[in-house]
Amino acid sequence: MDGLATRRLQAARARVGAHAPVLTLIAVAAIWAGLALNQPSTTFHLAPAAMAAAWPFMARARHGRASLAAATSIALGAFALTATLAIVLRALDALRGPALVGGSALGESLIAAFVGALWGFWVLGRECPGVVLSLLGITDDKDG
Repeated sequence: MDGLATRRLQAARARVGAHAPVLTLIAVAAIWAGLALNQPSTTFHLAPAAMAAAWPFMARARHGRASLAAATSIALGAFALTATLAIVLRALDALRGPALVGGSALGESLIAAFVGALWGFWVLGRECPGVVLSLLGITDDKDG
């Protein structure tokens, strides 16, 4: 019985691990949405960038370097989901805070989402894991 339970637990961990990049994006989105809805007059300037970068960053950490097509798809998907959430939050009047750039909190959120997705694309497709991933002890053992 212990062997069966152990195998099931390992299989469940593998399934969750494969979805960790998207689950991370969803977690960051939930945090941003919760904060924005709770405090609509406060602007969380880095939340859209963190959300857009979360999926590519975790995909790199979990699966290593991606092809150009995969990196592009993931970064565009992360940007699209972040922009969609920003637009929904604006429609719910949860983005009333001041903006540093872009003229409005929505404009700033879209700019930050673009920058985050661009950074995520760069991290996902670059040759070496980079400083942040290296500091976390994440290397591309399977690439080299």
